[in-house]
Order: sequence, then C-alpha cells, then structure tokens
Amino acid sequence: MIDLCQKTENLGKKRLFIEQVEMADNREITKNIRHSRVTGFPSPADDFLEGRLDLNELLVEHPAATFYMRVEESNVDLAVVREDILIIDRSLEPVGGNLVVAISDGELCLHRFSSSESVSEGLEVWGVVRAVIHPTLGTGV
Repeated sequence: MIDLCQKTENLGKKRLFIEQVEMADNREITKNIRHSRVTGFPSPADDFLEGRLDLNELLVEHPAATFYMRVEESNVDLAVVREDILIIDRSLEPVGGNLVVAISDGELCLHRFSSSESVSEGLEVWGVVRAVIHPTLGTGV
C-alpha cells in the first residue's frame, strides 16, 4: 500500500515542491519535483528573519545534569526574588562569584561561591546556577 501526499516548504525566495511517499514498511522516500520562483514584492522584514528562540538551546548545555528550581524567598544580595526560576547545571565546577545551590545543614540554599569561604563554612555545592528567569507579570508563572 502506498500513501501519497503533497507538501510545500518555503526556502528563501524559492518555493520547493516535494512529493513524499510513505511505504507500507514505514520507509519514506522524498523526491524533488520542481522549483518555482515566488513572484511579487518581497517583504522588507525578510532581511530580519531569524530562527525560533529556544531557551533550552540557549541555557541548557548539559540536559541530563540540568535542574530547575523556584525561589521561595527573595534575596536582594543574590539578586533573586520570590518566584524566580533557577536553571541549575550540576555538571559545572563553580568558580569565584558564581551563584550556586549548596547543601547547608541538610537543606538546599543559594550562595555566592567563594572557594575560601565555602570550604571554611562546610558548604557542599550541589549545582551552579546557569541562569535566572525572572517573571515580570504578577507572582505566578
């Protein structure tokens, strides 16, 4: 059994027509049928087209080691407020000045990392905060 469908993809100023053939064993065969020119006045906005903005692509370097946490209490010194979302990467080694999630007395807390202080205070670094998402409309996300 062969199922045929027609699909159109925009490629810049050309329109490419593609015929997609799905075989009974779920293999796909795609053939280029023809190219045609798009006519008419081009949009001035075409020069500014960009791909979609993907926060995972921008902010998550190690997906298996990335966690999200919501801030429960504001801390002006650490520049986080209630309801902020922290993107934490557990695979990163902290360096001086990084915002980290640390374990202190069995609880997770936010801390500005300083190698000399952390050792003396007995803090165990759980992960490095890679980014903070700060909602601006109300208190909920």
